Amino acid sequence: MKRSIQNFALTGMLAILLTGCLATGPTVAPPLTAEEIARQRASQSLDDALALYEKGYYQQAEHRLLSEDIWRGSNQTQQSALKHLAFIYCISDRKQMCRHAFERAIHINQNFTLSSAEATHPLWGPEYQLARTGKQN
Repeated sequence: MKRSIQNFALTGMLAILLTGCLATGPTVAPPLTAEEIARQRASQSLDDALALYEKGYYQQAEHRLLSEDIWRGSNQTQQSALKHLAFIYCISDRKQMCRHAFERAIHINQNFTLSSAEATHPLWGPEYQLARTGKQN
């Protein structure tokens, strides 16, 4: 009888000790893959470039849009970069480069379109239409 009480007590103490071994802290997320890191960097580079673009710093925005990080990102990131590069090229009178940037965006995604306001813009609208139809100017 005494032995069974001792065994019961030991079993109880062991159970209490083992529950202390259970993970109680926050779970740690698995490390990011190289692809996930590249996509995050691309997204951040695009955000930085668009902030420069919105402030009118087109030369700096162009430089950032051409960064290696962006071209390691998703197709969506690349399309946005190409669209804004096209805008920058058109406003700086580099029409052939503008059209080529639109062509590359369309090549990435055949369904790539501009908003109606963007598509009718007097500087890049015509180049976008030429890229869409595949005609050379």
